[in-house]
Amino acid sequence: MIGSSHREVHDDDLPHCWKFKSIHEVQRLFKPLSLQFHNKIAMHIPAMNYLIHTRSNNWCLAILNGTQIPDGDRRILIGDATMRDMLVIYDNQHGRLGWVHQPQCTRPHPASRL
Repeated sequence: MIGSSHREVHDDDLPHCWKFKSIHEVQRLFKPLSLQFHNKIAMHIPAMNYLIHTRSNNWCLAILNGTQIPDGDRRILIGDATMRDMLVIYDNQHGRLGWVHQPQCTRPHPASRL
């Protein structure tokens, strides 16, 4: 992912951060992540959805270790940064949750008409 030429820098907002010359450098170095769930369904997350550009002009990993949160219940939360441009679909009748990539949230996605 990141070559040895990029060392982590301190940032008050998040624990794992780096400095880059441009957003193009960030996009070149960080590849999409894929979360695999037990039913073999995958959530593909583009780099801009798991990185946060901080007020200190750093790029930080927006994925945190849930086991290190004091008094936490050791769960991983997929939060707002990760879910940018995603349409979440709730199937309450069958107890399922789904998602689709929706870059323009002003237009409904065909899957939202279940």
